[in-house]
Amino acid sequence: MNVNKGMIKNNKLLLSSRSFFIACVLLVLNLSNYAQSYNIKGYIDSGADKNIILCTQFGDFSRVVDTISVDSEGFIDYSIPSHFSRGLYRIYLYKDVWFDLILNNENISFSTSAYEPEVFMVINESEENKLFYKFKSKYFGIKRKLNILSQVIVSYPDDPFLEKLEKQFNKEKKTLNKHISTITKGKEQLFASKLIHYYSELILPTGISDDELVEFYNDNYWNYFPLEDSDLMNSDAYTVALVGFLKVQIPRNASFDKMQELYINACDNIMLSIRGGDDVYQYVLKYLLDGFEQFEMWDVISYLAETYGGKCTDLDSGSSLSARIKNYTELVKGKKAPTISINDIEGKVIEGFNSKYTLVVFWATWCGHCKVMIPELNSKINELNKLGVDIIGISLDEDIKLLQEFIRKENIIIPMFCDTMGWASPPAIDYAVYATPSMYLVDENGILIGKPMYISDIFETINEFERGY
Repeated sequence: MNVNKGMIKNNKLLLSSRSFFIACVLLVLNLSNYAQSYNIKGYIDSGADKNIILCTQFGDFSRVVDTISVDSEGFIDYSIPSHFSRGLYRIYLYKDVWFDLILNNENISFSTSAYEPEVFMVINESEENKLFYKFKSKYFGIKRKLNILSQVIVSYPDDPFLEKLEKQFNKEKKTLNKHISTITKGKEQLFASKLIHYYSELILPTGISDDELVEFYNDNYWNYFPLEDSDLMNSDAYTVALVGFLKVQIPRNASFDKMQELYINACDNIMLSIRGGDDVYQYVLKYLLDGFEQFEMWDVISYLAETYGGKCTDLDSGSSLSARIKNYTELVKGKKAPTISINDIEGKVIEGFNSKYTLVVFWATWCGHCKVMIPELNSKINELNKLGVDIIGISLDEDIKLLQEFIRKENIIIPMFCDTMGWASPPAIDYAVYATPSMYLVDENGILIGKPMYISDIFETINEFERGY
């Protein structure tokens, strides 16, 4: 987002001049609250009359839980629902502008600006958030130095100056760790202290080779960053740790196959190091599956699902992780696909696979990506029919009227089926659907020949299948 620097400067001055007034107003507001509930009270300069979005922050994933209104003067007064778990929450002012707050059974009051809210953040009340932002006040500057030094060290030739760079690298790490140790001393019981620890740095011996670096991480990392506290799942603590561990495992110029082999070894180290209960185990497994799926590392995904999926003791058949593991282990290329038996939206029944190829597509009108993909797929229907492909569209919508409206608006001619049961639809369960859109390509014998991620993959899969690959 482009922000006028002069405007930011003016806002910063405005905030400092109003700070006493804001603190007094917030103090009065807080004193008026004698109930047992907890509140977020704040002032957002240049944020008047906005609706801002409150999200839980499970690692890298933000899930919307509520909307907070900012009044005409820039103030918010929000009562925190009693069922909210302790943890790190993210408040979005715009798509790419946000700030974090820790919720943990205490009132919170703050003032900031709608432009660079974390830079201008002042916490007036909340021990957790005062500590969190005291940490952040130095963290970003040190982290910037570490990132620059890391890039230089990786590309710098092996000569005496490299050792100086490595020493400076460790010096900056020690500065960060000392800052964390100093501000959390005597406050170890706070959620913020536990979270902040995962932003600290592992100090490395100087002059070690890449292989020695990996060995050092494998031997020491998870003792320093233990995966054991379920409270920390409601934050980015474990994802910071997991990314930090994985990024050192792969040497430069490694082939894709070699990367998958090394990541499998790294995943063994991670999964066998988990000290927490089943909830932490499932959280870590799901995060790894999510990450490797984005990079289409199917060998790693299959290994994780087959090796560790069966150890998730409290999964039920309706959970997304259970569906995902089934998808990776049972619905694989070369195996028999579940038979489809469903009514279309006009009552027509379809059973089995009666064409050379059948493309089964699970989607929904509430899925933004689907609403782009389905019309695009619809435009390819004649081209696919010429290859012998019939399409079965299965909507997970629960409101048939919304589905019919979309079909009519977009002139969709793909046969559509919907039992209005959503994720509980029998075909969705049979095909272990855990996300939309999901596509499955089946041959005339009912054998699964591919799970295309993109429309172009459909044509590529058919081409490879007919060439015997």
